[in-house]
Amino acid sequence: MLADEPSAGHSSDNNSSPGRVGVSGAGLGRIAGSATGIVGEPSPGGPRSEARPDEEAQRAELRRAVFRPGTPDDLREQKAAELAALEQAIDDERYAAGLRESTASAEAARRRDHTRSLRRKWVLLSLGIVVAVLAVVAVTSMLFAGRTQPRTLAASDVSASDAAASTFPALSPAEAEAQSPAQIFARPQTSADMPTQGFPVGLVISSFRLLRTSQFTPTTAFVALGPDGDTCLTVYGTGTDFESKCTLAETALRGGITVVFSTVQNMNPRTGSTAVSSVTFTAEWMPDGQYTVSSAITVAH
Repeated sequence: MLADEPSAGHSSDNNSSPGRVGVSGAGLGRIAGSATGIVGEPSPGGPRSEARPDEEAQRAELRRAVFRPGTPDDLREQKAAELAALEQAIDDERYAAGLRESTASAEAARRRDHTRSLRRKWVLLSLGIVVAVLAVVAVTSMLFAGRTQPRTLAASDVSASDAAASTFPALSPAEAEAQSPAQIFARPQTSADMPTQGFPVGLVISSFRLLRTSQFTPTTAFVALGPDGDTCLTVYGTGTDFESKCTLAETALRGGITVVFSTVQNMNPRTGSTAVSSVTFTAEWMPDGQYTVSSAITVAH
């Protein structure tokens, strides 16, 4: 860098020959120590920023003063010290600028990583919340569906003992004839013919006759006459529930009477169970005196 400039290794005095330049050892040490701060050359601290134009101009002026022939020794020493201080300041500024740039880059990278980490956490948390909400909704829907939606069963879905009790056994021809619409009112009324659960309004009390009864199935049936001679079938359910239907006597003789009604039934009374269900019965009194019952059971869970 200084190859075209005179050697600075010799001291001089006032009698030095013209054209020879001399700089003291102290001045040379300071200048040589600043050699790594020349513009455009890397320094051990990493990338450095370029010197400002005013600093470059000042450094060039000082270098000319130091290495120009004819410069007095005391002035040369002064300018050499100033040049060394300037180049040290430039080098320090470059190092500080590089350090600031590295620190800023590291901080920006750290912030980017932190932001990405937070975003991933929020995404995972949101997905977890969505999955949890969907699971709660699904479980709740299943629970409410199981509690509120009844299912309808045929009589065959009940236990074997209760299914047998829900259908009255067939009567012999002679027994059935005595229970037919044509013959049942011919026999005298007894205490068994009087319902214990109340009488339907408008029917002739003295005409009530017991048709069929059951211990476990709430379909005990009575027949009676209306004030105008109509034939009526009354079927009792649980408690005071009953349903009554009347028809012309001639119609009852030809087609019988059918009553459909709903009541509450114990699902399995023989076992002592207290579970009950809503039951819709269809009771049919045939012209030949047979009495049958079929049912549809609605079980509420």
